[in-house]
Amino acid sequence: MIVTLIVRLYLAIAILTFAYLLQKFLRDRTTPKTQLSSWQILILAAALWPIVLPISYLERKVNKPKIVMSEFPSYRYLGNRSYNQYLGYSDRRAS
Repeated sequence: MIVTLIVRLYLAIAILTFAYLLQKFLRDRTTPKTQLSSWQILILAAALWPIVLPISYLERKVNKPKIVMSEFPSYRYLGNRSYNQYLGYSDRRAS
């Protein structure tokens, strides 16, 4: 009974992983969709999800881009009085 549950859980996560990877693979314009090795890697990554998912998570966490507020177009307007009024912020302070 427990073995059946573990197998079902493994297969369910493998299917979800395959669906996610397939979605990303189909959106990728640099990889040819007719190449057999690409599909083999996709299936292998889904089958080995207990190894692939933690490594992918750690890699994304380490390579996470830093957000710099000054790169946002609206950042330069935050101190602008008329822009703040446009957003609905009041200059009056609560007393």
